[in-house]
Amino acid sequence: MISNKSIYTVDQYNSWADEHDWKTLKYDKESRALFYTFLNFETKGKKLLDVACGSGHDLLHYRDTFGFKVSGIDASDKEVAFANKRLGEASVKIGLSDAIPFEDKTFDVVVSKYAPQAFESIEHFYNEVIRVLKPGGYFIVLATHPVRHFLEKPERPRDYFKKEVVVSWIYEHTLPLKEWSHTFNDYFSNMLFDNFIIEQFHEKADTKECTECIDGENYPGYFLFRAKKK
Repeated sequence: MISNKSIYTVDQYNSWADEHDWKTLKYDKESRALFYTFLNFETKGKKLLDVACGSGHDLLHYRDTFGFKVSGIDASDKEVAFANKRLGEASVKIGLSDAIPFEDKTFDVVVSKYAPQAFESIEHFYNEVIRVLKPGGYFIVLATHPVRHFLEKPERPRDYFKKEVVVSWIYEHTLPLKEWSHTFNDYFSNMLFDNFIIEQFHEKADTKECTECIDGENYPGYFLFRAKKK
């Protein structure tokens, strides 16, 4: 098993961190706004961890708008540097989704937006979230929809159940993003249901400017869920 820190996530984000920093604000407005609606509970003073937080745009919003006490991790040292500069404090660490560098039951909320599809092992990620999240805490995820990754697989015939690296062209076909393909069984596993109560779910198509639209088809580009730890 390759570590969740892999060439597909770390090297690519370090190579275009500057470009991604401003393009995520331009192109991800719709998915970001929808994600924020899942934070419709008491947030002020709660401790939040953003896993694979990128350059910190969301962390800044969580802190300044929702009143969270924020922390973040990202595998990219360049993204971590951007995030800490943006926040004006050293709230973000270099860290991996399968080895989160915090103590057990530290956080009231753990979020991960447009990141879990880049992790080779969803199970290892969930194990760490369960460890660092307090009982009754919220786990909120936005990830690339498995249908989108299925359609982006280059080989024919396509195999939905085969885990492989696919290339997603994003931001008006300007950035090639290498990610792991996953199934809904990976995301909605027995581990998730044994440890959480699913409270919200939504799936939505991407805007044409955000990602390529294969063969002009209309299909979900991403999904979100909010779960409460038992």
